[in-house]
Amino acid sequence: MYIFSTNTNDIEIIQYAIPENPRQEAIPLRRFTIKGGANLTNKNFITPRGVATRCTSEELEWLLKQRAFQQGVGEGFFSWSNSEHDLERTVSDMQAADKSAPLTPKDYEPGGRRADSKTGAPKVTGQTVAA
Repeated sequence: MYIFSTNTNDIEIIQYAIPENPRQEAIPLRRFTIKGGANLTNKNFITPRGVATRCTSEELEWLLKQRAFQQGVGEGFFSWSNSEHDLERTVSDMQAADKSAPLTPKDYEPGGRRADSKTGAPKVTGQTVAA
């Protein structure tokens, strides 16, 4: 089994044991890390659109019960399949990038994530200093 992610950073899903005494810290019972790295250039100068993380069917069954994973699936950042070969086809239907992805020239085009929502013009940040 494989979990596909379009997140730039790793995501760790943790299940905690809730202590009876509210003053005690919650104890982690189980955790699973979903690899990030989508939309980041790797050491081979390749920018993957998605990343695959191998998991067992038991891990996937547990993840499907976790609210954080369900939210990621609902927002289009996570998906899963039996085969890693489905990665490119699957991520093409998923959310393209999360907010932590590096900015690209497309982000500054009208309608891009750095464009002004009212005018469509690129947002100007910082101050301009006259020479």
